[in-house]
Amino acid sequence: MFDVDGTTLALSDPLGTGSPQIDVSVTAGVYYVQVDGAGWGDLTTGYSDYASLGRFVLVGAGAESTSSTDPTTAATTTVAPATTTTTIAPATTTTTIAPATTTTVAPSSTTTSTTTSPTSPPLSISLRSVAVREGRGRGTALAEIVVHDTEDRPVAGAVVVGRWSGSANGETKNQTDQWGVASTPKVKIKGSGTLVFTVTDVVAPTGSSFVWDGATASATLSP
Repeated sequence: MFDVDGTTLALSDPLGTGSPQIDVSVTAGVYYVQVDGAGWGDLTTGYSDYASLGRFVLVGAGAESTSSTDPTTAATTTVAPATTTTTIAPATTTTTIAPATTTTVAPSSTTTSTTTSPTSPPLSISLRSVAVREGRGRGTALAEIVVHDTEDRPVAGAVVVGRWSGSANGETKNQTDQWGVASTPKVKIKGSGTLVFTVTDVVAPTGSSFVWDGATASATLSP
């Protein structure tokens, strides 16, 4: 939270909770709230800063009170400090309801009726972004792929298949995390040519009804 001069008034960065909050008392005026994503751990134990912001909701609350002196002499109005709360929305959960089956037994006869709920069309998953960047080791690079569904929600557990070409080669398969991000292992860059990573397939999470839309994508890292 900042004032009009850009001075930081409050900061919240709880580790791993996904729900930062600030509670600050201020005088009446204009203030700004900034939400920024951040990585956690490394690409094996956590996730990178890339696309880490996700979906979020800002909720603010304030209070106002008044007090006065003797009404025959003068009146004074006091505005109570405002309180601003910022909340990051949790990850979206998809629930699949199985068809229902109902059986009714009469006293002298048996009647069985089955009711099947309508079948919803499968949700498709697609590549939201593909990026190639230099690795921490000299002469290395890695790719980061973001997979979302048709409602722009991250898809966890999808397997992204891709291949390197140009100044590196080989195929790789990597699973998306809870933010829908799949990161490849680092590859060694050979020579000074252009490095290209191309997504060739996306396998939907096991047990899900997702279907990949089939749109491939690639990213390039130039020397």
